[in-house]
Amino acid sequence: MEQAEINYPCIWEYRIITESKDEVEKIIFENIHKPYKLEFKNTSAGGKYLSMHFSLEVNDKQERDEIFQKFSLNPKIKMVI
Repeated sequence: MEQAEINYPCIWEYRIITESKDEVEKIIFENIHKPYKLEFKNTSAGGKYLSMHFSLEVNDKQERDEIFQKFSLNPKIKMVI
């Protein structure tokens, strides 16, 4: 199965699942030093988790993966897609 070709630079979107919008905003502010867009999307049925969409322009696969790793390794973020 072939992977889709991605032409860089491009706008890349991450879906972030967390318990705290404020914590995600803080994590992004501390780690991302270029323009981005952060949107609240959904709350879980029980109200414990929030889904947010974070998007920005990435220059290459390495940058895209580094951002993913920073978010994935942060204990305040439950999941990144």
